Amino acid sequence: MADKTTRVRIFVDFWNLQIQWNELHEKLGAKERVAIPWKDVPQVLCAEVGKGQPIKFTGASVYASINPNSPKDKGLNNYLHHV
Repeated sequence: MADKTTRVRIFVDFWNLQIQWNELHEKLGAKERVAIPWKDVPQVLCAEVGKGQPIKFTGASVYASINPNSPKDKGLNNYLHHV
């Protein structure tokens, strides 16, 4: 019998998501930047994809561009690799 579990792998465009996230929360009246709850993202997206069906999360990849000469981007690069 075939396995009915849906396999899910998530690919994220970091800057697109971050910019849209910031704009949404600004429209909702946020006075400060609202952090993306990265650790919750796979569970939330898998629940949306699965709609109650069995899901197997197979991983996530986050793609972002940085300027290696920018001190600010060096911090972002560290965050992207370790968080």
